[in-house]
Amino acid sequence: MAQHESWEQLGPTEARPIRKSQRSYQRWRPEDVDLLRELYPDSSNQVLARRLKRSLPGVISMAFKLGLKKNPDRLTAMGRANIAKRWKCRRKKR
Repeated sequence: MAQHESWEQLGPTEARPIRKSQRSYQRWRPEDVDLLRELYPDSSNQVLARRLKRSLPGVISMAFKLGLKKNPDRLTAMGRANIAKRWKCRRKKR
């Protein structure tokens, strides 16, 4: 492609060059999606990420796409753990 040509000027056979790997992540296998659906409500995202060998943002993103929600009891436990952790840090600083 000459420097003055834009992608729009190229014909259908001269499409953008194909990279070897345009995707930097693994596709979700149906088994992994099923496991995520089963375990997400009652498990921490960190545990799921380790178990599925995926990144934490990847697990969170897929759960959001699937419309998954945490159980209310799990959310309560997470909130309490968060508060306890924050108060513990504040007590040490004083």
